[in-house]
Amino acid sequence: MYIGADLVPTDINKTLFENGNGEAFVGKELYEILKQSDLNVFNLEVPLTDIETPIVKFGNNLIAPTKTINGYKALEPLFLTLANNHSLDQGVEGLTTTLNLLKQHNISHAGAGANLKEAKEPFIFEKDNVRIGFYLCTENEFTMATCHTMG
Repeated sequence: MYIGADLVPTDINKTLFENGNGEAFVGKELYEILKQSDLNVFNLEVPLTDIETPIVKFGNNLIAPTKTINGYKALEPLFLTLANNHSLDQGVEGLTTTLNLLKQHNISHAGAGANLKEAKEPFIFEKDNVRIGFYLCTENEFTMATCHTMG
């Protein structure tokens, strides 16, 4: 299941994410479909961090507490896309925390990394000898990785 929109904890639904109640924040009908899916793909349009380190930019600097990872875990099997204009909203610290959190929880992801080489690595999903590849990119805004910088 590919959800072509952002799934972001906000002030309104943050507690549902923190409690890991997937059915409550996506609705019973969609939740049942997601639980039957081989892979659920969402755009993680927010850094998951408990420390505010906003970068200087035009527009909102998004942030969600690390506990909101429980909501994403409720939607497994999961793949999160990170190539977006908010991945560095909380600077290198925020993206580092996000990447470490996803790794700790064994959540597949792509589209960001410690440098350009890591950020452009595709994600390959395989089931029953069928392979699906995801190559992620975003506009050149505030979040571009380089050979020596995270993004």
